[in-house]
Amino acid sequence: MNQVSDNRTPEPDEIKWGMTILPLVLDLFPGIKVVTVGKKAKSACRKLEIHTIGHLNHPRRADIFRTQFDDLFPKG
Repeated sequence: MNQVSDNRTPEPDEIKWGMTILPLVLDLFPGIKVVTVGKKAKSACRKLEIHTIGHLNHPRRADIFRTQFDDLFPKG
């Protein structure tokens, strides 16, 4: 069983693959709103010129992530 014990920075080929697939996924869901999570995702969307409605820091910074999440998606 292959378990990942902690977060890691994605490899360049993983980022390239994601940047190839993301526009295809967005084409399947016209009008979907995109929120980036982490610096790599934010950078990739900028390079692809994908409009995002917001950005969240990586969840490992739970204090900042929770505040940003609550601001972006208010309850009620």
